[in-house]
Amino acid sequence: MLNNTVAGAAPALTTLSNTTTTAAMGPAAVQPGAAGNTGTTATGAGAAPASLTGAIGSPSGPVPVLASTGSTTSAAGGSTGSARLLPNLPASPNQARLVAIAQAQLGARYTWAGTSPATGFDCSGFVYYVYNTFGYPLERTMAEQFAAGRRVRMDELRPGDIVFFADTYTSGLSHNGIYIGDGKFIHAVDESTGVAITPLNSAYWEQRYVGAVRIID
Repeated sequence: MLNNTVAGAAPALTTLSNTTTTAAMGPAAVQPGAAGNTGTTATGAGAAPASLTGAIGSPSGPVPVLASTGSTTSAAGGSTGSARLLPNLPASPNQARLVAIAQAQLGARYTWAGTSPATGFDCSGFVYYVYNTFGYPLERTMAEQFAAGRRVRMDELRPGDIVFFADTYTSGLSHNGIYIGDGKFIHAVDESTGVAITPLNSAYWEQRYVGAVRIID
């Protein structure tokens, strides 16, 4: 299922076309409480965690602010944002397995606080399921997931890295998904979309991207 991300492939960068669209381009339809719930109280993943009080870039630091890309196209329109180069680096065998587990749930329904195929998923519940199915005991809340791994720059992204977004259905850290390579990520979007694959440089998501962490090499 990976595009050009087989272990051992030569590193490359890819520029996503401005005509790229997917079924996941539905963030304009995100309902309050749809895009980032973790099944916890307001101090969990659905709001800017009170525990993020350290320096920017530290596990306990505040969510960094991403400069605007200059694109004003709505998320529902499905256009891409800037012409930023996005990584298409090779996946290790473990990273490829993570992506395979994630893609096996493509089309699964969205459920607030859901963490399994039987119940459906919310965004951090989907990430929690994928990593725990792989065998890594990742924590449930988005704040814990953001603090769980090594921070990586956008141009360092590899399949399996967890990508994070802010200011979606609520202010602060509020959504995440799993990078799958070729400039795309898979995530539990909302009730009307479910689990889908989206270009990372789509106008809506690129403007809300705040960082990524790597847990599995």
